[in-house]
Amino acid sequence: EEGHPAGDDLLAAESDVTLEVFDRVGRHVRTLVSARVPAGRHDITWDADDAHGRVVSRGIYFCRFRADDHAVTAKLMLVE
Repeated sequence: EEGHPAGDDLLAAESDVTLEVFDRVGRHVRTLVSARVPAGRHDITWDADDAHGRVVSRGIYFCRFRADDHAVTAKLMLVE
């Protein structure tokens, strides 16, 4: 799709997916997805709450995406 790098947010096949957020020192902040997910494009929004519903402070976070035996980690900057 225009505006989306190839593979940016596409799942090629149905997969066991986890999407987790960690703080800059590696502490688990929240699990956003932990489920069997169908193939295709999926949009996930993090509301900047931790696992207990508390708003986290601004700063650097890491988002780890796993689908079956593949994993990708992305750096996030929360500004507000």
